[in-house]
Amino acid sequence: GIWMASTNSCVGDLFRSMEADDYLDPDNEIHLFCLQYIFMPRINRPLNEFASTWNNHPLRTEGNLTPNQVWKRGFFETETLMEDTSLIYEDYGVDNYGPEPELQTDNYVEIPEIDNILTEEEQYISENFNPLIND
Repeated sequence: GIWMASTNSCVGDLFRSMEADDYLDPDNEIHLFCLQYIFMPRINRPLNEFASTWNNHPLRTEGNLTPNQVWKRGFFETETLMEDTSLIYEDYGVDNYGPEPELQTDNYVEIPEIDNILTEEEQYISENFNPLIND
């Protein structure tokens, strides 16, 4: 919703501004590593907080159970139902009367591989220093 759009827009605007001002080269592995190291925890923290809040809020239409509780209830109900079924998994979802699906060959995302650019000491620091410590 609005919260996600404003957060993504803010970070995206910052990255575009850094690129326009020549502080960020998106083809530079060191720049990408630094962005991931500094910004991934800052992006993930509010996302995790939002998900936790959402998954644990009461749902009026479900007798005030939370989405987590509804999911667990559904899981156990489905598990009980699955014990009694003779469903053949190999054929699940196959439409024997429909057209053959076309093979999709252009459905990939290219993610550049970032080699470890850190020295052993820098790697130790990156694994043991929390970039959110002063946030």
